[in-house]
Amino acid sequence: MKALKVSAVLSFFAFGLLATSAFAEIPSLPSNISPDDHTAAAAFYENLAKEETAIVERYQQELEEHEDHAFFYGRRGQDQVSHLRANIREHKHQLEEELAQAALYRKLSTAGQQVDRTSSADASAVNAAVVR
Repeated sequence: MKALKVSAVLSFFAFGLLATSAFAEIPSLPSNISPDDHTAAAAFYENLAKEETAIVERYQQELEEHEDHAFFYGRRGQDQVSHLRANIREHKHQLEEELAQAALYRKLSTAGQQVDRTSSADASAVNAAVVR
């Protein structure tokens, strides 16, 4: 009986852990953006970062309102303040991840452009060598 309870609790905990990690992922690229188009992918993640910035600013304004006029909200205001702080913390974390993704795709984009330039320079050098 005790083993059954322990296994039920562990399985519930494992499911909860998997479910929360599944929801906390960075959104993947939409189907209309090719994985090889690094410039478009960087722009996509930058747009997501702009949206997250707007959300963080909105939550910060609400937090300031709650802190400035705490007497309007009573005891529930304390719960709302802690909830707003948690939301701000979570969205800032999401913002950092999206900016990191955008920076990665920007780096891949510039690296790809440099490879294209060097490969075209190499091709012209080979053509010049063949012509001689």
